[in-house]
Amino acid sequence: MKEAVWHADRRRWVFETSNGQFVSQFAVFAAGPITEPKLPTVAGLSDFAGEVFHSARWNHDLDLTGKRVAVIGTGASAVQFVPEIQPDVAQLYLFQRTASWVVPRLDMPVPAPMKTLFGKVPKTQQGLRTGLDGILRLLTLAMRHESAARRLNVIGKAMLRAQVKDPELRQILTPDFTLGCKRLLLSNDFYPALEKPNVEVIPHALSEVGPSTVTGADGTTREVDVIIFGTGFDVSHPPIARHVRGSDGHLLSEFWNTSPEAYLGTTTRNVPNGFVLLGPNLLVYNSFLGIAEDQMNYVVDAIKKADSNGVEVLSLKESTLRQFNDEIQEALQRTVFNHGGCASYYLDENGKNFAAWPWSTTLMRKRLSRFDMENYDTIPYAN
Repeated sequence: MKEAVWHADRRRWVFETSNGQFVSQFAVFAAGPITEPKLPTVAGLSDFAGEVFHSARWNHDLDLTGKRVAVIGTGASAVQFVPEIQPDVAQLYLFQRTASWVVPRLDMPVPAPMKTLFGKVPKTQQGLRTGLDGILRLLTLAMRHESAARRLNVIGKAMLRAQVKDPELRQILTPDFTLGCKRLLLSNDFYPALEKPNVEVIPHALSEVGPSTVTGADGTTREVDVIIFGTGFDVSHPPIARHVRGSDGHLLSEFWNTSPEAYLGTTTRNVPNGFVLLGPNLLVYNSFLGIAEDQMNYVVDAIKKADSNGVEVLSLKESTLRQFNDEIQEALQRTVFNHGGCASYYLDENGKNFAAWPWSTTLMRKRLSRFDMENYDTIPYAN
């Protein structure tokens, strides 16, 4: 999709795409919030003679066997790929600006007897899923209060004691903020990989790159052949917003330029008959797929109610958007996301939390279970 434009005279969305033009009464923008890689500005990077890429744009043609590799970042990307490449590379230098909490990944191969049980008694599989969902809901509940989340630090510290035997390395890897303030990382093999003899953790940000070297903020310099950035994504400026032009004639990215805002993470102002999946302030520790499904229940109910009530256009009321976001920001003040002692991507450049949902997952699902037409201005069909 190149651009989606709302035409007020036609009361329709017009989509310009690589495969021609399409027209629709309703639009669901489901491009996802984690799509645009974020690269830091580093002096001398353009002079580097080796290979450079972001982990989200992996160079699959490059064989890392026997290479000296610098990995920049220790977030959700690095904890996934570092254990995979560590056995192959000659040397791995991991630049860590800030340590992150890593907790066990509740993931395991499903034994054949359990698969048989699930097949014969499907409710047992549903029971397991319900149990895991309950654990995640409790975690979300703890995140609502920084003091409660702080008590979970013992889980992260226990993981460090169990998997990192070197006390000096363990100290380097221990965060100085409350668990949950930054994105919680799930891995069973990240810490063990860092104890391997071909891995060196440099507890500083990358500050400079030479033709064949990388240098940390403390002056530590290492010779490398490859640089891999595991530096995350630009989540505060969703790329889809640059391609959606609303009823006011402006791009959604212009409205969201300072801080993204939406109602129930799904609708926003000047985007009539338009819905965003996984929009602002819907982050909870639970399945993103489940959240998107809950949003689609809201979307489907909206279309059905519009059809049954003879409504052609639905537009979110400005007062609804304002009241909801004021309530969101007020509720977030006591959460670990805002007061956990870290600087995370949940907060934009203005210090506003555009990502997290401050209440329970149950409340989110309840709010999304029915379309509340009373919070929308409506235009009936002309005929």
